[in-house]
Amino acid sequence: MDIFQFEDSIEKILKDKSLVYPNASKCLKSHYLYIAQSTLSSIIERLKKQTQRSDEFWNNFEEVISDILEITGIEMENLLHLEFPLIEGKNPSNFEILRKIIYENINYPIKEHLHYIDFEPALKRKQFILKHLGLIERKNVKFCDLGCGPGVLMSLILNSKPSWEGYGVDISWRCVSYTRKMLEIKGLSNKGESIVADVRKLPFQDGSFDLVLGMEVFEHIPEPSEGLSEALRILKSEGYAIISLPVRLPIPMHLYVFKDIQEVINLYESVGFYVQDFEIMEFKGKRRKFIETFALCIKRD
Repeated sequence: MDIFQFEDSIEKILKDKSLVYPNASKCLKSHYLYIAQSTLSSIIERLKKQTQRSDEFWNNFEEVISDILEITGIEMENLLHLEFPLIEGKNPSNFEILRKIIYENINYPIKEHLHYIDFEPALKRKQFILKHLGLIERKNVKFCDLGCGPGVLMSLILNSKPSWEGYGVDISWRCVSYTRKMLEIKGLSNKGESIVADVRKLPFQDGSFDLVLGMEVFEHIPEPSEGLSEALRILKSEGYAIISLPVRLPIPMHLYVFKDIQEVINLYESVGFYVQDFEIMEFKGKRRKFIETFALCIKRD
């Protein structure tokens, strides 16, 4: 609806009232036209600011949207109006409720993929991973992405390291299917695979991997130490783990909330990881500020 159609609609709505209350109706019409014009002006200004962003932003934006459209076959107008599940009123301490309502929802992988357009914590995860990939100089490197989601990070690593072999794990069969399609459209299916599994009980032998990722995963289970212990188990001696954990972010999907940064560091040490690099960043969420921690850990026997 353009502004002219909007004005016609207002006149039709007020037609009967304007015969009896001409000035009151004219006042209302003027009021709502002003609101509409102000809103449109604000939208135009925001759009102008978006167009001034870097080519890096626009290249990433184009890639994410193009990948989603190819993977899902969804129409653009439908992509912009996807419905995502809510869990208000449910018991947030029940993992199975989250699994059924959130992780098995058809739109869940798309929502996670969209985060990689402009969601700062997601973009920081990519940066932190790329920062440390050069540390691993072993041949025939195998890595495992725990909670692989839509497969963005798996694809990032396999594109950066063509000789590596990757495995994705997720509790969501929707995400596992989505990741397989992501690897296929990127031409990476021969180097990566994804499976449905719980990070608390992984179907891999001890010391299977040179690198394990756990980006925004372990706070989604009631006891993060269980998942971290499994990550440690499947790592080779002197293997690396790249992990991110939020602090003070009590949302329903987080079954464990870290109260401060020291608690995160203590957890790594208690499980048996040696923390080699540790970064913190503060982000502004919809309702509150929160801290994201990023760690490079080593398994030392």
